[in-house]
Amino acid sequence: MGRWAGSRQSRLQAGPGWLGAGTGELADPPLACADDKLLRKRVVQQGRGESTRPCPGQEVTVKLLGVLEDGSLVEKDPALRFTLGQGDVVQALELGVPSMQLGEVSFFLASFQYAYGRLGREPDIPADALLLYEPEAGARELPLRAGGVRAGAALLPPGAAHPRRAGPG
Repeated sequence: MGRWAGSRQSRLQAGPGWLGAGTGELADPPLACADDKLLRKRVVQQGRGESTRPCPGQEVTVKLLGVLEDGSLVEKDPALRFTLGQGDVVQALELGVPSMQLGEVSFFLASFQYAYGRLGREPDIPADALLLYEPEAGARELPLRAGGVRAGAALLPPGAAHPRRAGPG
């Protein structure tokens, strides 16, 4: 678990340096991920380029940590998989992950409207909770087209070996 469990978790749980003494403000000017500025982003580690951003309908995998303002770890998933635009995750991830490049690590400061709402999530996330997420963008799969073929996939004649998967011989 190395870098995942150690430095990432301790950096995220150190929240006050990031959040500015409990005010809910990030120390450096963040990028707004939503027009209302209730979801903000700060890039910690650059990704592999603009062309690696995911598209709606694409299945993505992210390493995810999430903490409350007091530093309490409430979410940890080394391989959270979801399809963008399906509504399977909180809005902070639905809106934030598409802005990420493959390999990018960012912080997302999410107001309760983009996390678990006015009710929270029993027993660990209180009502109206501000959450700080640190996703790391990982693998992506292209969405399926009609017929079960992934969009952008090369179609090969029957029996032809895929050039990148061809074995010795």
